[in-house]
Amino acid sequence: TSLIGGGIAEDANGPKVYMLVRVTYIGDPLNPKAVPAANLWAGDNTIYIGPDPTYTGWERFQGDTAYTGAGNPVVDRYAFDLNDDLFTRGFMIEYFFEAEDNAAATSTLPSWASTDYNRPTERRGHAWMYEWTCLPSLASDVLYVDDFHNRGTWQGTPQTYFDPTFDAVLPAENIPDRYDVNAPSSLVSNGPGSRARNYHMTQAYHKVIWDSGNLESGTITDGLNDKSNDCALLNAWMDLSDHDCGLWVCGDDIAYDLNGSTAPGATVLMNTWCGVSYLQNSYYELTGGRVAGGVVSPKCTTITDGIGPFLAAYNFSVFGGCPVINQFDVLGHAGTGVENVKYGDFESTPYYGGVYNIDVNTPGFSVKTQWFGFSFMYIRDVGPTSPMVRNRLAKEIIEWMGNEVNPSIIDTDDVPAAYSLSQNFPNPFNPTTSIKFAMREKGHVSLSIYNVAGQLVRTLVDDVRDAGPHTEEWNGLNNLGTSVASGVYFYKMETEHYSQTKKMVLLR
Repeated sequence: TSLIGGGIAEDANGPKVYMLVRVTYIGDPLNPKAVPAANLWAGDNTIYIGPDPTYTGWERFQGDTAYTGAGNPVVDRYAFDLNDDLFTRGFMIEYFFEAEDNAAATSTLPSWASTDYNRPTERRGHAWMYEWTCLPSLASDVLYVDDFHNRGTWQGTPQTYFDPTFDAVLPAENIPDRYDVNAPSSLVSNGPGSRARNYHMTQAYHKVIWDSGNLESGTITDGLNDKSNDCALLNAWMDLSDHDCGLWVCGDDIAYDLNGSTAPGATVLMNTWCGVSYLQNSYYELTGGRVAGGVVSPKCTTITDGIGPFLAAYNFSVFGGCPVINQFDVLGHAGTGVENVKYGDFESTPYYGGVYNIDVNTPGFSVKTQWFGFSFMYIRDVGPTSPMVRNRLAKEIIEWMGNEVNPSIIDTDDVPAAYSLSQNFPNPFNPTTSIKFAMREKGHVSLSIYNVAGQLVRTLVDDVRDAGPHTEEWNGLNNLGTSVASGVYFYKMETEHYSQTKKMVLLR
């Protein structure tokens, strides 16, 4: 905007850079709090403009040029300040930005805010805007820690799978609080251990669900490499709560990460409370790796023993799209832990990807834990089932931990939890191949083929598609209807919120 339109426009108040804000109380319904009048939301150096006529339901604020500690202006940086009264338990603050240049053109951040602003407020926050919520809300006794925030998707890929599962499994009045760990791989002390205190946890939460995606380090942090001591927070919560507790841990490399820690709290969390021992950080490598055809996507079976969470022997797959990224932990038991998710045997030896444990804390209450050596986002059905296996696993774990669940869980598989682009099949191919993609919601999508020089070869899709799965065929012809030569080609899917490119090989 500043290059094309001659720079940021200004008026009598300063730069025409705005923050659009919406505040909703989502806290304890038995003790509601009134949201202050919008004209009281502005803090220092921020001007309240008023209710926005374009973005209905949002309030407009104008910021100021940012300054250094020495009082010098910072070029192309703008500052906003909201009143401290908004940092109140149970308030959810949604926001986005708009700027106007000297040519009177406007743009928003995120870019889709100009069209998506009218989405209704959701219990867990606006799906496509910036948002923070002051926790604990006291509207839910479940805390979901998104330790893979803003990676893979706008929300973070595990959240796009957990959200529909929470909707299906939990009553509407108990949708979990969510803590987003920003920049989770950067080790910049953003975990809940740097914000929450023991009384927040023990008073508010009976269950914690933690997913670190495919992070190899900085998962449940130990206070050494990252000042956020998440291990100590969870240990104290389980040990000191005067109620039953349940902890569900998911992540490709959490056991690997904590096993390498020298912090006593990491050992106490994994071995003592969760009954987990670490054996190997990659089922793919354990089963032969690249040299001997290692298993990229292990088939799993839950084990029922009448004590752990699972009532049936569910079969599912843990999808490993890339063996370098998806290094699923191989687990054993420690202490009273019990293996209850079994990978396929290798050379007649059983290996496990899940462990549960039951313990008693200092006040005498039950502590139940379930640990997966893989992220929730990689769980897949191995055949047509209803409800989805993710929903069934979550229902049984959460119910076993003591929470009320919906009597009959809902199959939400008709609408994908996230946009996705699958690897073409067959690959290599001749003469045709299938490309599958999924739309999280109805919208415009393009699917195009490019050669290794980056030149457009064929446009397969360039229109509006409904939410759901789609399949397109490519027959090796370009846009002129001429057969292309053997070689490597790339196909790219683009929507307003998603972009992904994959490689394929044509062999004639």
